Amino acid sequence: MKKYLFMVLAGCAAVAHAALPDNGGYTISDVTAVSQLPWDRNVIVNFTITPPAGAPEDGLLRLEIVASNGMDRVYVSDASIYGAYCSASGSQSILWDPTVDHAGVMFSDVTFHIAVAETNVTATPYLSVRLADGKIGYHSPAITNRITNERFLNDYMVFRRIPATTSAEWMALSGKDTFTFGAVSNDCAYYYKNAADMIKEEPREIKLTKDFYLGVFPLTRGQMECLGFQNRGGQTSGYPYNAAAMGITYDFLRGADATTQYNFPERTDVSPTSPVGVLRARTGLNFDLPTEAQWEYACRAGTTNAYWFTETDEVPTVVSLTNHVRSASVTRFPPNAWGLYAMVGCCHQWTTTLGRTTDNANLNSTGNHNFVLFDEGAVDPLGPVPNYNSPYRIVRGSHSGAAVDGGQNMWDGVWRNICLRVYRIAYRYPQKTNGSGAEVNLMGARLCLTLP
Repeated sequence: MKKYLFMVLAGCAAVAHAALPDNGGYTISDVTAVSQLPWDRNVIVNFTITPPAGAPEDGLLRLEIVASNGMDRVYVSDASIYGAYCSASGSQSILWDPTVDHAGVMFSDVTFHIAVAETNVTATPYLSVRLADGKIGYHSPAITNRITNERFLNDYMVFRRIPATTSAEWMALSGKDTFTFGAVSNDCAYYYKNAADMIKEEPREIKLTKDFYLGVFPLTRGQMECLGFQNRGGQTSGYPYNAAAMGITYDFLRGADATTQYNFPERTDVSPTSPVGVLRARTGLNFDLPTEAQWEYACRAGTTNAYWFTETDEVPTVVSLTNHVRSASVTRFPPNAWGLYAMVGCCHQWTTTLGRTTDNANLNSTGNHNFVLFDEGAVDPLGPVPNYNSPYRIVRGSHSGAAVDGGQNMWDGVWRNICLRVYRIAYRYPQKTNGSGAEVNLMGARLCLTLP
């Protein structure tokens, strides 16, 4: 029998009563609910779930949520609920947005009926973090109907589950248990790459054995402030809080990238005072930057094309290219096939992968280079451990400031527009982790949670 927990909301106060036997032995307690009127119509419901003896504490549950207003049932869709899935134990949170289902309608009293509808849920397509307190929410694809809402670009951080290449989901899509990393056959390389670029982007088949959640958006200014980092980002005050946060070094995000400190992958810990460290402390989960392989796999989302938005091997015009990617806004253009926004053309995005084995680079030699390259058939590659302080980590995705008009470089004796080169999926760039100057002003990030 399902357990229904009755919670009555009146004005800005809530009283909860639980008297019915629960479902499968799960207990719901410590319920509080707060209406955020008049400044916000959302209702936050907090509660605690205790699993029965012997039940796993690290699984997921799906909740059944029904609401009523007096004698009338109030329609509640999956798209209007934050937290229809939850962890099988511990402190939980539900957020109901009535404007999704009842635009322009006001409710004086609402009673919520909450039941444990399904146990042993293995994973959900989306995960979110309420940044103020680290509360985790799990979501169905219905969240995509409101994922660009200002709330999810400032107060929350939303992540999309990306399947491993060894998963049935990926193998049904691609027919193999690897993905092609680097400049693929239709990458039109001869138009805009020199010999050094050809080396850096040599294709490899790579296997990823773990699912991971990747941020749907790059970090925004609002999210950084919710984590306690005021005024971070290279933008002026005229930029909105839901614009990408930039001007962020790798060292600032994780801690000093030195051989005696946070030297990934030798050490996976981060500075507790860094943004990643604060997020880990609030959630209890090991969020981090993605590896370079994770980033490119998620960006491609099954495609083997040079540019994520086209299925042809023709070089796009500069106009069509910039109409798809060139913006500092994280929501201006549609997402890729896996629902990820602004993977390319918004801001450089840090990865944990080493870019150069030494500080001094020889970028134009075909016979002598220090680029870090993955081995063919690499499995979950992390890259080598840097052996010098402040090394070069790979950034991906380029940035909105890439030259369009008049910004041309000479490639193989032909003048080509820079954006044709840097807006390809395969474009990779080593950047010093504690760098400074104009280029760092374009550095941003999106976060990742690799699943066990």
